[in-house]
Amino acid sequence: MSTVTNPVSTGFAPSHPAPFAHPRRMAAIAAILGVDPPEVAGATVVELGCADAANLLSIAAADPSLTAIGVDPSAAAIERARTVAEAAGLTGATLTEGAAAQADDGTADFVIASDVLSRVDAEARAAVLAEAARVARPGGLVMLSYDAIPGAVGRLFSRSIGRRAAAAEIEAGDAEGARVAAVSALRAAARNGAAGPDFVALATSEAERLAQLSADRVLHHELAEHWEPLTVSELATQAAAQGLAYLGELTPADRWRERFAEAEVRRIVGLAGKPSPALQQQVVDDMLGPASHASLFVRGAAPKEPIGGGARRPAGPAAAEWHVTIEHAGDWPELPIHLTAVGSQVRGAGPAGLSIAEITERTGVLADTARQAASTLDAAGLVRLSLSPPAGAMAPGDQPHLSALALAQLRLGQSMLTSLRHREVSVGDPRMRELLLLVDGTRDRAAIRAALEASTTEGVAELASSVDDLLEQFAAAGLLTA
Repeated sequence: MSTVTNPVSTGFAPSHPAPFAHPRRMAAIAAILGVDPPEVAGATVVELGCADAANLLSIAAADPSLTAIGVDPSAAAIERARTVAEAAGLTGATLTEGAAAQADDGTADFVIASDVLSRVDAEARAAVLAEAARVARPGGLVMLSYDAIPGAVGRLFSRSIGRRAAAAEIEAGDAEGARVAAVSALRAAARNGAAGPDFVALATSEAERLAQLSADRVLHHELAEHWEPLTVSELATQAAAQGLAYLGELTPADRWRERFAEAEVRRIVGLAGKPSPALQQQVVDDMLGPASHASLFVRGAAPKEPIGGGARRPAGPAAAEWHVTIEHAGDWPELPIHLTAVGSQVRGAGPAGLSIAEITERTGVLADTARQAASTLDAAGLVRLSLSPPAGAMAPGDQPHLSALALAQLRLGQSMLTSLRHREVSVGDPRMRELLLLVDGTRDRAAIRAALEASTTEGVAELASSVDDLLEQFAAAGLLTA
């Protein structure tokens, strides 16, 4: 059986499914921002700089009707991606080494370049923008994520100290050694900082931030040779030169129009000086300092009356056809009555969520009102507003079946599985891995219990009595197709 290549020894970091780097999210936010989005079903999705394609393969696994095309300059990353795709039977995914995607001009409905632009030099960045514009069809959506100014400037501090302290480990490709050396140097700076409390505070915060990241992330991203944060206004100008019009941001916190009071909104619009969503977002960035962005562009012209930070009247399907799922399962802040009415219904619906039509039926509010309330809750990171229901089985069937991608990842020895809802699920516990390998669609629950009871692995037999509950958890996590 094939094994997954060790990323540390081959010069790339494992990628991850990013919630904002998904056609469903891109389509929903484009509609909120006033643009009629491409249909997701049957779409062509291109990812530039896909690394080992964890994001792209997650998209493809949840919707076999898609055409998924990925490209990355790392031969090792593409080899790993092909290994996983082949094991999962994702025959619709095309993965190639290089800089140009195997897509004809103007054929992609969705183009993704996640965490790429700040990791390359100016020449390569221009090439990425040109390639995104080449493959996107008129009206196609393009997502570009990057580290943002002014919020990311603290990383200049940690890079300056970290790259010097970890020079030998970086040269050797020792990811864990590089992280330890960088964190140790920053902590030493915090202890000995004679420059004052601001220096100590910055050294401390950067040390703790790096300590929380994976070793691969620190080596291949935080301490990478090329790193340049960008302003959203600068990137929008560069993209416009390629025919890509800036729409707004995909991360909930950046939907500022739905988060700020009307007086603050008027101040932001006034400071921007003209109806430019990019300039308005730059004013917000200068106020709040987000460290990164996931910016959404459209190939061609933006709406005639652009409204930065969210549209007053969304485009796309009728309000009743939209769908809402829970995003934050913990305690919610106190909310106005109209938001509480919608939010409480979604919270009680489980992983399947509710359509706006169902919310309207349960609450009596108009569909447009319910959708606007859901959009506000989405902007607060409490729910997820989408144009379609979530993928995957909502409850385990008679013969429960793990998704083909999750099974492939398990069999290849990966400890992080990708759900059909574009999330990662940790399965480091060997007992849980043994159980999941049994959920392959060939056994009913009784057979799964019998196999667990017969296992000689310590602690596995004890899981037999909890099979029903565990299968429900797998379904809730989006790991099951049946």
